[in-house]
Amino acid sequence: MTSASASSSPSLAAKMVGLTGGIASGKSTVARIFAELGIPVLDADQIARKLREPGGAAHPLIVKRFGTADPAQLREIIFRDASSKSDLEKLLHPLIVQASETAAQAALSEKPNAPFLIYEAALLVETGRSNNLAALIVVDSATELRKNRLIARDGILAELAEKMILGQTSDDLRRQAATCLITNNGTPAELRSQVRELIEKLTLLVSKT
Repeated sequence: MTSASASSSPSLAAKMVGLTGGIASGKSTVARIFAELGIPVLDADQIARKLREPGGAAHPLIVKRFGTADPAQLREIIFRDASSKSDLEKLLHPLIVQASETAAQAALSEKPNAPFLIYEAALLVETGRSNNLAALIVVDSATELRKNRLIARDGILAELAEKMILGQTSDDLRRQAATCLITNNGTPAELRSQVRELIEKLTLLVSKT
């Protein structure tokens, strides 16, 4: 994570496997499959969401900077203004780091026999956080499929969906950073099969670190 990366103990980071991918690539679906198969999963988006909610540590800081902490309004702001997106990420980053490390320690305490822990986050490659993890899984999916998922999921126009995809880090950069690649262009059964194979591979890899 960034996070566990910079500040976690070596033993904690050695059991953390990053999971990332472009928007609507299916990384959350992959994370859910890992959880169903017994691997503990942390979701950086959920951690960030709690931080942004009223009462969360980031809420007053976001309101001060952007004038609102409403998710819909923030989404419009950050996808139309690159500097605002960067500002939000910088504001949230140290808070997510701290909260993620605490959550990771708790998750591994609950499942001490788990071979590793999945840390799902959108910006692992962009922030360099992936460099301090045991491995990095990248979920890859065809651009047209991702666009259609965004349109169906968020009820947005194709133009905005395309802009959201193009506004992210290139797929090539994520692929280059990957320890393991999952291709999500097929059926749910095919995706689940890939995850099962990865659990075996990663269990062996993490045991050697």
